[in-house]
Amino acid sequence: MKRILTGLLLIAGWLALLYINSFFLFWLVILLVSGIGLLEFFTITGSDKDKSIRPLLIAVSLLPLFFSFSQQPLITYSGFFAAFTLNALLVIFFFSALKTPFDTFVKTIFGLTYIGFASAHLNLLMALDNGAAWLLVSTTITAASDSGAYFIGKNFGKKKLCPSLSPGKTIEG
Repeated sequence: MKRILTGLLLIAGWLALLYINSFFLFWLVILLVSGIGLLEFFTITGSDKDKSIRPLLIAVSLLPLFFSFSQQPLITYSGFFAAFTLNALLVIFFFSALKTPFDTFVKTIFGLTYIGFASAHLNLLMALDNGAAWLLVSTTITAASDSGAYFIGKNFGKKKLCPSLSPGKTIEG
């Protein structure tokens, strides 16, 4: 029941954010949520030796989101390139302090791309004419496909996808 209540609150918050249709507020919320996501990502994937540069990695990985405030794709992509370069320089600079520098670099670039750069595209979508409507459409498609996969997997799934990671997921779903 707690999961359902949390989900309903998040849906209500998302719909309210889209209804308000304020780019600045949307940008701020996406920046905050992405920062929390990056903190969680680097906490899960990082080692104790990486802790010292974790705040820097998070800040640098948020650069595409800061640049997306311009509402211009080219400037946002420039922010991604700058973040990629700065992440590489951070790993090189702190090379001797890191347990596994190459792993840190790969994880950092993945976090930057998957969280920072992908989230920046939400801001670019919001900046379009009828951006809130486009985000509502994409949210609806995502929720429907996810719910459909859950329903199919629950009712018709027989073959487990990856039991060690997610015991309930099936190939059919």
